[in-house]
Amino acid sequence: MKCDGRGNTIALIGPMPPHRGGIAQYGLRLHQALRAGSDATTFAFKRQYPVWLYPGESDIDPDGERIEGDNVRYSIDSLNPLSWISTAHAIVALRPIAAVMQWWTVFWWPAFMLIALRLRSKGIPVILLCHNVVDHESSSWKEWLSTRMLGLADGFVVHSREHRSLLEARFPGRPIMQAPIPTYEDHAQSSHRLEKRGRLDLLFFGFLRPYKGLDVLLDALELLGDREVYLTVAGEAWDDCSDTVERLRRMEGNNLELHLEFVPGDLAAALFERADAVVLPYEKASGSAVVALAYNFDKPVVASRVGGLLDAVVEGETGVFFSPGNPRELADILSNLDRSRLAELARGVAQYRSSHGWSQFADAVGKLAQEVAHAPNKHARS
Repeated sequence: MKCDGRGNTIALIGPMPPHRGGIAQYGLRLHQALRAGSDATTFAFKRQYPVWLYPGESDIDPDGERIEGDNVRYSIDSLNPLSWISTAHAIVALRPIAAVMQWWTVFWWPAFMLIALRLRSKGIPVILLCHNVVDHESSSWKEWLSTRMLGLADGFVVHSREHRSLLEARFPGRPIMQAPIPTYEDHAQSSHRLEKRGRLDLLFFGFLRPYKGLDVLLDALELLGDREVYLTVAGEAWDDCSDTVERLRRMEGNNLELHLEFVPGDLAAALFERADAVVLPYEKASGSAVVALAYNFDKPVVASRVGGLLDAVVEGETGVFFSPGNPRELADILSNLDRSRLAELARGVAQYRSSHGWSQFADAVGKLAQEVAHAPNKHARS
């Protein structure tokens, strides 16, 4: 692709605050890190999900702030194709060396496909930053749409070896950058302190979805039967988790604390600060912003041995693994963990954070953008 007349601008496409969720926070941090070292403009959503699709009360964080200025344009309306066209025209006018799209669900397929086709027709390469290659709740039609979208990419950013291998098999020769999600070093600290409980205080944090394996953790705690082990579950539940929510309500009491709603930043910080460890019993995972958030608070992770968690957790240094879907193994691990051992792991987390920040990640994204900008277009469009 020709890059004549272009500077070093990178166009980012994806959610930003005040929209809720880890991907919006991810987008903000990547934007800030790229802006610190070069030039970046983000094209964000002015409307992300329609009301009927979002599981909670709203996809807007009531405490979040719109990013005014600083090269952020809230131009994409998920339900208005005219906004997709105008966004594509605005990116073309910017003449970036590459456009980096955050990709995680086929809901964005119509908008992102239209934008990508327009950019490529004008010689602007497209990088897909894949939080998921295909949706967690996949199907044949989702696979088909995802493959069509992935086929338009000139390069990829992934957070797991699993996704790298999958893309290498499907699209041999295309450049792929693989790195764990950088640690969230700037999350707000809590304005109040929660006292630790028992011998272990555990936290499960984030949206409740079936693939996150919360029932495995609950089974493990029942098998453990230790009244000195406490668990906090914090996050909004999607409709497909109604059975798990009913179970949580039945178990709620002395050793189980529930916050089954959107968790504002101040409370989230207090919960992470109180926890001895964060538990991720996922059945599958492409990557996890929860791990990055746990590391921000120097909290070790107890995680199932799946997907991107294998790349984000260093066993014996920042956390420990157990086999997915195995509550007995998890119960055994919890029975042998104590605060002394977790303090050792916390020191490993602090060391890990020092070399896995956003500036290093942004530098690698910038190098990939330069690579695809100066490479001949050898990839068939599909």
